Amino acid sequence: MLQSYSDELEALLTGCSHNYPTVKQLLESSDTPTIPPQVVGNLLSLCDQFGILVTHSERNTSNRYDLTQFNQNRMQELVHLLNQDPLD
Repeated sequence: MLQSYSDELEALLTGCSHNYPTVKQLLESSDTPTIPPQVVGNLLSLCDQFGILVTHSERNTSNRYDLTQFNQNRMQELVHLLNQDPLD
């Protein structure tokens, strides 16, 4: 799942103008998002676990993510690894 959406997720994270967005705000920052909101939430949780970004607040209705702590280098490394041919 992460491999399928990694490029679009990176675009959402780098294109968002909010410092502490919700999933809804991230998706609104894209002209044509193709990732379902639940999947975005799952991917952001993985990014938090990988140290790519930090969850600012956890709520029952919508988490907020701290994009001021977004590590674009780690995200680019992850995208690069996921896009490599496993047979190389």
